[in-house]
Amino acid sequence: MIVIEAKPDVEQSTPQACHLCYDDCLHMSVVCRRMALCNLLVSPFLMVFLLIYFFLRNAEKFYHHPSSIGARRWSGLAFWRMREFNELPHYIRHRSAAHANTALSFKCRLILSVSISLIDVIM
Repeated sequence: MIVIEAKPDVEQSTPQACHLCYDDCLHMSVVCRRMALCNLLVSPFLMVFLLIYFFLRNAEKFYHHPSSIGARRWSGLAFWRMREFNELPHYIRHRSAAHANTALSFKCRLILSVSISLIDVIM
């Protein structure tokens, strides 16, 4: 790697400094290409390892419950997100308007309690 030491009498815009910077960029390009080639050579072995690891980790589940391979279970968060995507806009407005007053009163109570606790700390 080329190390550029700044000299007080040489500006960074001189052709020599630009030439050194260009060589450094070329060197980094070569290094990145070598790493990409290494990654490309290692990736098939990594893929085989990950597949074997997956099947060995879940072998008992696949053996005792073969129907669970294709089964799909929704988490609560996933179900909620899909519900929001499939919900019509007028239903969303109706549902949010039904709870707007409750949310506003909660916000007011929260601000009031925080301000009272800050006043107690200050006093």
